[in-house]
Amino acid sequence: MAVAALLAGSMLTSCIGSFSLTNKLLAWNNQVSNKFVNELVFFAFWIIPVYEVTALADVLVLNSIEFWSGSNPIACGKSMIDGKDGKYLVECDGKGYTITSMNDKSVVRLDFDETDRSWSVATEEGSVKFMTFVDDTHVDMITPDGSFQTVELSDAGLMAYRETAAGAMFAAR
Repeated sequence: MAVAALLAGSMLTSCIGSFSLTNKLLAWNNQVSNKFVNELVFFAFWIIPVYEVTALADVLVLNSIEFWSGSNPIACGKSMIDGKDGKYLVECDGKGYTITSMNDKSVVRLDFDETDRSWSVATEEGSVKFMTFVDDTHVDMITPDGSFQTVELSDAGLMAYRETAAGAMFAAR
């Protein structure tokens, strides 16, 4: 349903755009670690809806600006973006993005904590940890119910996590 809405929205504005924010997030995920960690981050970002938020920002704001202005608004380190629903300051520091709404001053951030080797999504309301490295072959991953599951960084571990995530997503519908 969400994909259909996004496609319909992109057709209404007649601007496909480069989906720069979503693609940069995917590129960042691809360089995080090995293929198992990358897949786990992908699923965590699907559960927490990070990808959905970046895709929506691309569809509603960034792609339209790129289409009409001819330039990519997030190519540089700091950009002010004027959208239909307000202005956003997008800052890239090489470790991630901080997106600040100029309307309500809300902030969204992706962070890595080296002290406990964890990744989290930070907002003004707090931080949601979605993955912690246990050792070289295991991570603790967030599940749709907010608990954590230890996942082996292997095909079998990845398959078990996929089943957990997909099962909970389908059960919620």
